[in-house]
Amino acid sequence: MMTHTYIKFWPVEYHAQSAVDAILQLRPQIGDWKQVEKIDLHTFDAAVDIIGKDPEKYRPTTRETADHSMPYCVAVALIEGDVGLDSFDDTHLKNAPLIELTNKVKLHRDASANARYPKGIPNKLTVTLKDGKTFVKEVEFPRGHAYNKMTDAEVEKKFRACALAKYGEATVAAIVKNTLAMDTLVAGAAKTMISWLAK
Repeated sequence: MMTHTYIKFWPVEYHAQSAVDAILQLRPQIGDWKQVEKIDLHTFDAAVDIIGKDPEKYRPTTRETADHSMPYCVAVALIEGDVGLDSFDDTHLKNAPLIELTNKVKLHRDASANARYPKGIPNKLTVTLKDGKTFVKEVEFPRGHAYNKMTDAEVEKKFRACALAKYGEATVAAIVKNTLAMDTLVAGAAKTMISWLAK
């Protein structure tokens, strides 16, 4: 089952991963996010029900609500070009332009997305600018999904970002080294056990 494991590329509720992926791919085309008139997000029922339908998702006041808010996660990704652990701090939650953009994200239930969930987590974004230009992007299998796997280097980078401040470089380096050698360590332990049992 390890090969079917999903890993979150960004620190947001899993159903929002593909929406963040899509808005980041559109970001170079959009340019100035202040020119966004609206963002229509076509998604599946579970995403709407879990991270999109409640009023607090459009004005989150806590980290837990913000990282479980599809509109907020899309807005912060568009403004900053990434989503990190600090995207949910008090400075962000009190950022009026960020909250204004959050409220320009509207979720729509989509039958096509429902049909493809849970194998995929399809989110389709249509970004409309104030001048009428539109940009569309759909992502079904975001980075980290079993059908769009992260590389070892990407997993290590994510682990380091989460662990370095708490555990320090020496401990983090040792964990990375031993984890990447897990197959060798397990094979060695199995060989030792077989030899012991054969005696």
